[in-house]
Amino acid sequence: MSYPPPGDPNQPQYPPNQPPQYPPNQPPQYQQPYGTPYPTGQESGYGYGGYAPHIERPGSVTAGAVIAIVLSGISALAALGSLVGVIAAWNSMIDEFRSDPGQYELTADQIDQIADAKAGVVVFVVIWAIIAAFGVVVAVLAIKGQNWARITLTVLAAISLVIGLILITSFISAIWVLGSIACIICLFVGGANDWYRYRRDQRRQGV
Repeated sequence: MSYPPPGDPNQPQYPPNQPPQYPPNQPPQYQQPYGTPYPTGQESGYGYGGYAPHIERPGSVTAGAVIAIVLSGISALAALGSLVGVIAAWNSMIDEFRSDPGQYELTADQIDQIADAKAGVVVFVVIWAIIAAFGVVVAVLAIKGQNWARITLTVLAAISLVIGLILITSFISAIWVLGSIACIICLFVGGANDWYRYRRDQRRQGV
């Protein structure tokens, strides 16, 4: 490193043994070291105090989750009703078949097969009720801003949509299909992605 020669006109001149002088009432300015966090209340890249601006939950997210809660709730109630009906009336139905098989155009072997299917039907209805109840829980978590719940709810709605399209035979089935489509769309429009990112950042910051 070279130093300017004595008497260099570009070199600031100070009186002997005198430190540099600053304007009155103005302390020397120092640059904040790299990586030093902003003080509390100081504006950073994420807005005042280092936090992103508050984002309200989009109405589309609320609508999609409510649709899912309604459809899943109805499905869960239907499953529970079916379960009670199977347990209470299955044996009576088999007895009716056996009393007059000709009326129902059933053979004895077919009636025995129907009787043996009771356990499988009960298991199917129980799984149906559990999935429907799980849909309600996931929809509630999606309203609270859990992105994994939104993805899971989308998968459940897609499965419901496919089943509805396969089994569509009535106006009720059509409502189920339209409800599933509306649920999926509402969860991803109207600023939904920004809001879920905002809720994720809030949880990371412990807010």
